[in-house]
Amino acid sequence: FFFPMLKNDEVDKEGVKMKAGSLTYQTGKHAGSDKGRELIGFVPWQFGLPDSDKGFEKAWAKLMDPDGFLATYGPTTVERKDPMYLLQKWCCWWSGQSWPYATAQTLQAMANLLIDYPQSVVSRDDYVKLLTTYAKTHRKNGKPYLAEAANPDTGSFDGHDGYNHSEHYFHSCYCDLVITGLAGFRP
Repeated sequence: FFFPMLKNDEVDKEGVKMKAGSLTYQTGKHAGSDKGRELIGFVPWQFGLPDSDKGFEKAWAKLMDPDGFLATYGPTTVERKDPMYLLQKWCCWWSGQSWPYATAQTLQAMANLLIDYPQSVVSRDDYVKLLTTYAKTHRKNGKPYLAEAANPDTGSFDGHDGYNHSEHYFHSCYCDLVITGLAGFRP
């Protein structure tokens, strides 16, 4: 999974110092935490990068876990039990919101996992469930719509779809997910 690297020493609002060159969970008040998993950690499977039968597949259990990434309009970008999980109503905040493009990447990765990797962590039913959840996110006021990010619990795009910002945000890859992931046609 991806962990942001600090460029300079930082002191948080409580006065706890995190050292430059360290990862988020190496120093500071959350040092040693087993949290810090982010949705982007599934992207390597989008490109078939992880070696099979090395145990990496167990990471997928968090995707369908309500205490992990699973949400009504999710998945969340950071697992819910992470101490830094926080929903915000403004642009470009990667701490819990559901990001449609990140969900598309995860679904593409999941399809590859299901087709190319022997595993028993997630199933085809899980793929359909997540694709259905993803489809529900493509609505606003009862009409087709997609913005940069959404609240994973309510589906609201509030704060993420300002004028001339992401009201035509079509990074969803939705058609590809149905053709290659659901129907199984692979060009």
